[in-house]
Amino acid sequence: MKPRPIIFSSEMVRAILADKKTQTRRVVKAYPNCHIEIVEGVAEMVNTESPEARIFLNHSPYGVVGDRLWVRETWAFDDITQKVSSENSTIFKADFLDNAKDQRWRSAMFMPRAASRIDLEITSIRVERLQDISEADAIAEGVNGDHVYGAVKTIENAKDMPYSSYVGGYWYLWDLINGKKHPWDSNPWVWVIEFKRVERPL
Repeated sequence: MKPRPIIFSSEMVRAILADKKTQTRRVVKAYPNCHIEIVEGVAEMVNTESPEARIFLNHSPYGVVGDRLWVRETWAFDDITQKVSSENSTIFKADFLDNAKDQRWRSAMFMPRAASRIDLEITSIRVERLQDISEADAIAEGVNGDHVYGAVKTIENAKDMPYSSYVGGYWYLWDLINGKKHPWDSNPWVWVIEFKRVERPL
C-alpha cells in the first residue's frame, strides 16, 4: 500500500518525536443523506432514505492496520536554491518552538514527500464519537499540562466538562485546532488512528 500523507501541527509533531503522541482523531466525512451507527461493534454509514443501503466503515481514507503514513508539517528550505534535493536540508518549525518568527515558513499542506522526516505505521483504527475519548487516550493524543491549564482558564465555557482532566485538556486542544468546523460540542464521529513511529526504508 502506498504511504498516505497526514498533516500535524508543529506542537503535535514535537509530541510525536518525543514519543508522547501515539493517537490522532480525524472527523469522519459522512455522505449526503447518511448517518453513522455502531452495529455489534462495527461502524456503518446508513442511508436515511434507504436504510438497507449500508456502508461498512472498515476502510478509512488513512488506510488500515499495517499501512504507513508520512507526516506533513510546517517547513522551510534551508538554502538558497529553494528546492528539495539531496544537496540541501529542510528545516521544520517544530524544532524552533517560538524562535522562528522571521523564517519564511511553508504550509504543511504543500510539503512534498521528499521533505518529510517522519513515517508512522497504523497499529489500530476504529470509529467512535469524539467525546468518548478516555483519560488514557487523551494522554496518547499528546495532551499535556498546558492544555489542561488552558481548559481550566476557560472554565466559563466548560459546562459539564471535567476541565481539570486530560480529557478536558483534549477538549481545549481539539477546539483550538478544529473548533471552527467541528467544535467539541458537536461531538462528531471520528476515526481514531493509533500509530507507532517507524524508520523509513533506505
